[in-house]
Amino acid sequence: MKKGLLIGLLALSTLLPAQPFTHLDGRFRQVRESTLLSAPQVETGRLIYDAPDRVLWQYDSGSTATLPAPVLRFIGGAVNGSLLEETADFAVSRTDNVLTLTPKKPKMRKVFDRIEIRLDTRGIAEEVVMHEPTGDVTRITFSEMTYN
Repeated sequence: MKKGLLIGLLALSTLLPAQPFTHLDGRFRQVRESTLLSAPQVETGRLIYDAPDRVLWQYDSGSTATLPAPVLRFIGGAVNGSLLEETADFAVSRTDNVLTLTPKKPKMRKVFDRIEIRLDTRGIAEEVVMHEPTGDVTRITFSEMTYN
Protein backbone atom coordinates (compact mmCIF):
# COMPACT_ATOMS: atom_id res chain seq x y z
CA MET A 1 0.00 0.00 0.00
CA LYS A 2 2.84 2.44 0.81
CA LYS A 3 4.33 2.12 -2.68
CA GLY A 4 0.87 2.57 -4.23
CA LEU A 5 0.36 5.65 -2.07
CA LEU A 6 3.70 7.13 -3.18
CA ILE A 7 2.83 6.49 -6.82
CA GLY A 8 -0.58 8.09 -6.39
CA LEU A 9 0.85 11.14 -4.67
CA LEU A 10 3.47 11.65 -7.35
CA ALA A 11 0.72 11.44 -9.93
CA LEU A 12 -1.41 13.98 -8.10
CA SER A 13 1.49 16.39 -7.77
CA THR A 14 2.13 16.31 -11.50
CA LEU A 15 -1.53 16.83 -12.33
CA LEU A 16 -1.72 20.28 -10.84
CA PRO A 17 -1.73 23.15 -13.36
CA ALA A 18 0.88 25.91 -13.15
CA GLN A 19 -1.68 28.68 -12.60
CA PRO A 20 -2.73 29.37 -8.98
CA PHE A 21 -5.91 27.72 -7.71
CA THR A 22 -7.36 26.75 -4.36
CA HIS A 23 -9.30 23.57 -5.13
CA LEU A 24 -9.04 20.52 -7.39
CA ASP A 25 -11.55 17.68 -7.57
CA GLY A 26 -11.69 14.70 -9.93
CA ARG A 27 -11.40 11.01 -10.64
CA PHE A 28 -8.46 8.71 -11.36
CA ARG A 29 -7.92 5.24 -12.77
CA GLN A 30 -4.72 3.47 -11.74
CA VAL A 31 -3.45 0.41 -13.60
CA ARG A 32 -0.40 -1.46 -12.31
CA GLU A 33 1.33 -4.00 -14.50
CA SER A 34 3.92 -6.26 -12.90
CA THR A 35 5.64 -9.51 -13.70
CA LEU A 36 4.54 -10.60 -10.21
CA LEU A 37 0.84 -10.15 -11.04
CA SER A 38 -1.15 -12.61 -13.16
CA ALA A 39 -3.23 -9.70 -14.52
CA PRO A 40 -3.03 -5.92 -14.32
CA GLN A 41 -4.25 -4.50 -11.00
CA VAL A 42 -6.88 -1.80 -11.62
CA GLU A 43 -8.07 0.69 -9.02
CA THR A 44 -10.24 3.77 -9.35
CA GLY A 45 -10.98 6.62 -7.03
CA ARG A 46 -11.38 10.28 -6.27
CA LEU A 47 -8.87 12.96 -5.48
CA ILE A 48 -9.40 16.31 -3.83
CA TYR A 49 -6.84 19.06 -3.20
CA ASP A 50 -7.49 22.20 -1.13
CA ALA A 51 -4.68 24.74 -0.91
CA PRO A 52 -2.30 24.94 0.72
CA ASP A 53 -1.92 21.45 2.16
CA ARG A 54 -5.06 19.32 2.23
CA VAL A 55 -5.12 16.29 -0.04
CA LEU A 56 -7.50 13.34 -0.22
CA TRP A 57 -6.53 10.36 -2.41
CA GLN A 58 -9.40 7.92 -1.95
CA TYR A 59 -9.81 4.59 -3.65
CA ASP A 60 -13.33 3.45 -4.50
CA SER A 61 -12.60 0.39 -2.36
CA GLY A 62 -12.82 2.73 0.64
CA SER A 63 -9.18 3.13 1.61
CA THR A 64 -7.78 6.65 1.91
CA ALA A 65 -4.33 8.17 2.19
CA THR A 66 -2.96 10.32 5.01
CA LEU A 67 -0.19 12.55 3.73
CA PRO A 68 3.01 13.41 5.62
CA ALA A 69 4.49 16.94 5.50
CA PRO A 70 7.23 16.13 2.92
CA VAL A 71 4.60 14.89 0.48
CA LEU A 72 2.54 18.04 0.97
CA ARG A 73 5.66 20.12 0.20
CA PHE A 74 6.14 18.03 -2.95
CA ILE A 75 2.58 18.78 -4.04
CA GLY A 76 3.15 22.46 -3.25
CA GLY A 77 6.07 22.39 -5.69
CA ALA A 78 3.69 21.28 -8.39
CA VAL A 79 1.29 24.09 -7.58
CA ASN A 80 3.94 26.80 -7.92
CA GLY A 81 5.52 25.14 -10.95
CA SER A 82 8.90 24.39 -9.39
CA LEU A 83 8.37 20.62 -9.62
CA LEU A 84 8.53 20.71 -13.39
CA GLU A 85 11.87 22.50 -13.43
CA GLU A 86 15.30 20.97 -13.05
CA THR A 87 15.73 20.31 -9.32
CA ALA A 88 17.99 18.45 -6.95
CA ASP A 89 15.45 15.62 -7.07
CA PHE A 90 14.64 15.29 -10.79
CA ALA A 91 16.11 15.99 -14.19
CA VAL A 92 13.26 17.18 -16.42
CA SER A 93 13.03 16.91 -20.21
CA ARG A 94 10.18 17.56 -22.63
CA THR A 95 9.30 16.03 -26.01
CA ASP A 96 6.08 17.31 -27.60
CA ASN A 97 3.37 16.77 -24.98
CA VAL A 98 5.38 14.47 -22.68
CA LEU A 99 7.43 15.59 -19.69
CA THR A 100 9.95 13.04 -18.42
CA LEU A 101 11.17 13.27 -14.83
CA THR A 102 14.29 11.23 -14.10
CA PRO A 103 15.21 10.82 -10.43
CA LYS A 104 18.67 12.03 -9.42
CA LYS A 105 18.83 10.72 -5.85
CA PRO A 106 19.81 7.07 -5.32
CA LYS A 107 16.87 6.35 -2.98
CA MET A 108 14.35 7.64 -5.51
CA ARG A 109 16.08 5.76 -8.37
CA LYS A 110 15.44 2.54 -6.44
CA VAL A 111 11.71 3.27 -6.72
CA PHE A 112 11.42 4.92 -10.17
CA ASP A 113 13.41 4.66 -13.37
CA ARG A 114 11.45 7.59 -14.82
CA ILE A 115 8.06 9.27 -14.65
CA GLU A 116 6.32 10.34 -17.86
CA ILE A 117 3.62 12.99 -17.71
CA ARG A 118 1.39 13.27 -20.76
CA LEU A 119 -0.11 16.75 -21.07
CA ASP A 120 -3.29 17.85 -22.79
CA THR A 121 -3.44 20.90 -25.08
CA ARG A 122 -3.78 23.19 -22.02
CA GLY A 123 -0.61 21.78 -20.45
CA ILE A 124 -2.45 19.90 -17.71
CA ALA A 125 -1.53 16.29 -16.98
CA GLU A 126 -4.02 13.79 -18.32
CA GLU A 127 -1.92 10.71 -17.64
CA VAL A 128 1.11 9.81 -15.54
CA VAL A 129 3.16 6.71 -16.31
CA MET A 130 5.67 5.56 -13.70
CA HIS A 131 8.38 3.13 -14.77
CA GLU A 132 10.14 1.16 -12.05
CA PRO A 133 13.66 -0.31 -12.33
CA THR A 134 12.08 -3.80 -12.17
CA GLY A 135 10.15 -3.17 -15.39
CA ASP A 136 6.84 -2.75 -13.55
CA VAL A 137 4.66 0.12 -14.80
CA THR A 138 1.88 2.09 -13.11
CA ARG A 139 -0.37 4.24 -15.29
CA ILE A 140 -2.74 6.79 -13.75
CA THR A 141 -5.32 8.49 -15.95
CA PHE A 142 -7.32 11.50 -14.73
CA SER A 143 -10.89 12.46 -15.61
CA GLU A 144 -13.71 14.76 -14.58
CA MET A 145 -11.21 17.31 -13.21
CA THR A 146 -12.47 20.65 -11.94
CA TYR A 147 -10.28 23.53 -10.73
CA ASN A 148 -11.03 26.82 -9.01
